[in-house]
Amino acid sequence: MAQVRNNQVILRNYVTGFPKESDMNIVESSITLNLPEGSNDVLIKNLYLSCDPYMRILMNKVEVFEGFPPFTPASPLGGFGVAKVLESGHSDYKKGDLIWGFTRWEEYSLVPSTQIFSKIEHTDVPLSYYAGILGMAGLTAYAGFFELGTPKKGENVFVSAASGAVGQLVGQFAKLSGCYVVGSAGTKEKVNLLKNKLGFDEAFNYKEEPDLNAALKRYFPEGIDIYFENVGGKTLDAVLLNLRSNSRIPVCGMVSQYNLIEPEGVKNLTNLIFKQVHMQGFLVTNYYHLYPKFLEYLLPYIREGKVVYVEDRAEGLENGPKALVGLYSGRNVGKEWRQKQIRKITNRVYEYVKIQPGTANLTFEDLYIAVLLVYNDINKLLPGPHFDPPSKDKVREIIKNCDINLDGEIDREEFFSFIQQMTADTFTYVSQKLIVTMVVAPTIAVATKRATEGVPGVGRVVQRLPNSVYATLVTVAAMWFQNMGQDS
Repeated sequence: MAQVRNNQVILRNYVTGFPKESDMNIVESSITLNLPEGSNDVLIKNLYLSCDPYMRILMNKVEVFEGFPPFTPASPLGGFGVAKVLESGHSDYKKGDLIWGFTRWEEYSLVPSTQIFSKIEHTDVPLSYYAGILGMAGLTAYAGFFELGTPKKGENVFVSAASGAVGQLVGQFAKLSGCYVVGSAGTKEKVNLLKNKLGFDEAFNYKEEPDLNAALKRYFPEGIDIYFENVGGKTLDAVLLNLRSNSRIPVCGMVSQYNLIEPEGVKNLTNLIFKQVHMQGFLVTNYYHLYPKFLEYLLPYIREGKVVYVEDRAEGLENGPKALVGLYSGRNVGKEWRQKQIRKITNRVYEYVKIQPGTANLTFEDLYIAVLLVYNDINKLLPGPHFDPPSKDKVREIIKNCDINLDGEIDREEFFSFIQQMTADTFTYVSQKLIVTMVVAPTIAVATKRATEGVPGVGRVVQRLPNSVYATLVTVAAMWFQNMGQDS
C-alpha cells in the first residue's frame, strides 16, 4: 500500500519557563496504512486530541510521572485522545473500533500492543466527549472528588481552575451531591459560565481579588470542607487558612507552578496538623478500574441534561501548539473556531436572502418580531421549563446594538454581529438541551413559518427562508432565549 502524509506536532527542545508556540513544530512525515504480516500492533487514525496542563511537565527533561517519560525532542507530543482503528493485530481491537487513550499528536499512529485503550461503546453522545468529560478529565474529576474528597450532603466545596475540563465537572458533581460549591477562574466570562451554565453557587475572578484569604472568608464564613486543588501557590496558601476540621484536599494539579523556574513556597502548612486535614495527591492512571462505574454514574446525567460540558476547540493539528500554549495563559483558542462556524452560518443565510427577487435587506423590526414569534412557539413545542421572553426594550437594545451604520437595515456584517450575540456560548454549551433543540428545530421551523403567514412585515421575511436555514435560526434563538431566561 502506498504511503500517505502524516502531519505531526513535535517538541523542538526541552522547555524552560512558559512554553511558546515556537517550542513546537508542525512537520510532515509519511506512514503506510497497513500492518506488517504477523504484527500485533494497532494502526489508528487520531480524531480528537486533548490539551491538558500535565503536558507542560512532560516538556521538562526530568521524569516526574512514573510511567510517563518526558517528551523526546524531535518526536511527536503525546496526550489523551480519541481515535478510530484502521488495522489491528491485537485480539482486543478490530477495524472500525472507536477508542480513547494515550496517543501521539499526529494524524495516524502505530500503537504497540502493550498500550491499553478503552473502547467506546456509547456513541449517543458527542465523540469528542471521550477526549474530555468521558475520558481522562472526567475520570480524574470523578476519582478525585468521590474517592478522595468523600463528599457529604451540606458540605462546603471550593474548586480552583473551576472552568477547566476537570474543575467544571467537580463543581457539578458537588452540586449533585448536595454540597455548596464555589469556583475560581481568571476572567469575567469564565465566572459567568460557572454561575450561569455550570450551576456553581458562587464564583469569583482570582485576578480581581487582592486578598485571596479575605475572598475565601467572604464565600466560606464557616470554612471549607473539600478543596479540589488544581493550581497550588498563593491559592493553596489562602485555602489552608480557611479549612474546617477534618477537611479533605484532593490534589489534582498545581498549574500555577508548572512554568516557574523556582516554585513558590507554601507558608501555612501547619494548619494541616491543627485542622487534621487529609491532603493527598493522585494520578488518574491508578483509578482506571473505576471507569465502568464512572460511566454508569455520569452518562444518565449527560443524557438528561443535568451535567453539561463546555468544550473549547481548535480545529486542525496546525493549531495544536497555539491551543496548548493558550491553556497556560487562559486564552480560549476555541473562540476562533466558533467565529468561523458562525461566519459560515451567517454567510449562508445572508446570501440566500440577498438573491431573492425584489428583496431589500432585512430590517431589525422584521427580525425582532420574527424572533419573538419563534420564541413563543418554542415555549409551546419544546420539552423542558418555560422561559418568559425578555422585555421588548431588552431585545430592541440588542438588535439596535447591531445596527452599526444606523440605517435600520441589516447588512452582512450587522447580520453576523446579530447572530454572534444570539449564539454566544452555544458552540461550547454542549448539552442534552441543545441536542433536543437541534432535533426538534425543523418541526418548529415549519410550524412557525405557517404561523407568520399574513403577518405584515414578517411573513414575507420568514417565508423567503428555506426550512433548513430557518431551522438554524430557530436553534440558535432557542438556546439564546433559554440562556437569557436563566440569567434574568
